[in-house]
Amino acid sequence: MEDVTDTVFRALVASRFAPDVFMSEFINAREYFHKKRKFARQRAHIDGAETYRPLVVQIWGNDPEAYRKVIPILLETGFDGIDINMGCPAEKVVRRGECSGLIDRPSLAKELILAAREAAGAKPVSVKTRIGVKAVKVEEWAGMLLELDLPVLTIHGRIAIQMSEGEADWGAVRRVRELRDQMGKGTLIVGNGDLFAGEDLDRRYAETGVDGLMVGRGIFRDLDIFRRDRPHQSFETADWSQRRTVMVRHIEEHRRVWGGVKGFDMLKSFFKVYTRGPEEYLPLREKLFQSRTYEEALALIAAFR
Repeated sequence: MEDVTDTVFRALVASRFAPDVFMSEFINAREYFHKKRKFARQRAHIDGAETYRPLVVQIWGNDPEAYRKVIPILLETGFDGIDINMGCPAEKVVRRGECSGLIDRPSLAKELILAAREAAGAKPVSVKTRIGVKAVKVEEWAGMLLELDLPVLTIHGRIAIQMSEGEADWGAVRRVRELRDQMGKGTLIVGNGDLFAGEDLDRRYAETGVDGLMVGRGIFRDLDIFRRDRPHQSFETADWSQRRTVMVRHIEEHRRVWGGVKGFDMLKSFFKVYTRGPEEYLPLREKLFQSRTYEEALALIAAFR
């Protein structure tokens, strides 16, 4: 997720309860070589303090040649695999035949996958996608992708025009897994959509028979969603000592890695995560939202009782 799963936040999540695989922010393959490429290169940055693996870089775009150029560079940076985003529902992106727009352009989607494989060599190339653009196309679209023998196929149970509205269709996710089995393919099927708590992970895994689950927005509901113990203890149950430790670490690491490069305000979306739960944290959240510098935020946390 853009401005979320950067190298600093990935390391912070790993320090608590890490998932099996980490994903980067998604990177436009063509933008990497544009005059404004600093933003794409920031998204591809791996800090030396980030040691958890495997780490997969997610790319997007509709230019096979850009894929061929950027993938070797990204793998040399230290990523362990490539994931092609064919699921982002942003209207302007879909209109250009990128991300979810590729669902209605299967020939181009296949060309991009083959170009990525050529560039990645022995490294795996996977796909994350939705179940349609304006209508559900599970069998037609997922069937085409499965024919390509992808190592991993992640299915978000919504069509593009839904954006993030309505409930994710986990019945469609299950149908993709069933289609995989019918075709006798070895592709791992990963489900995605509305996974906000540990209980959601358990329920969707049991009812669909998928091989794995991908968490996106759910990390904003529960920083500890990857915690393995049951019954699940969410971050909302964390005491002040734990919350303070997480906030201070995130602020200090963000300053170390991004100070003078990225703005301080991007941290504010995380302050809501760290103060979620008991109302006693609301005054601190409001003050942190009004802060303007690393130093001011750290002082507010130090003074909070």
